Amino acid sequence: MHLMTKPVELEATTSNRIISRLMSEFSFTRDLAAATLTETLVYLQAVSMSSQPLAPSKLVDSGWHTFLLYTREYTDYCNLNFGQYIHHCPNDNADVAELPISRTVGFFESHGLAYNPALWNSNVLGADCDGGGYGGGGSCKGQCS
Repeated sequence: MHLMTKPVELEATTSNRIISRLMSEFSFTRDLAAATLTETLVYLQAVSMSSQPLAPSKLVDSGWHTFLLYTREYTDYCNLNFGQYIHHCPNDNADVAELPISRTVGFFESHGLAYNPALWNSNVLGADCDGGGYGGGGSCKGQCS
């Protein structure tokens, strides 16, 4: 049995700012915005550990985009918790299939990462991006945004 681990939480002020922005820009309820932010942090933790690309769910991608707007806080969080900046790499190639969410969820489960299944529907494809700064040293070769 794996010990379920949770990501390091954000400082309260930063967390509240991101939650408020998710509520205003995406019309999320406070609970959904908070859950989305939590799952974004779980996803970033997984990306930092994985040598393979992992796709966020579409909800988590909205949380990731919002966190990225706070560039200082995002950079500090990544460097402090993962030892590197985790790049957001959109898939600009329509010929390349999107990654399935099941790969990301499988990674969570095999590595004991606690996650909220409601925000990770494993029957759908992920957002058309991935975390380019894989823990295994991967790179998105300058195609990141």
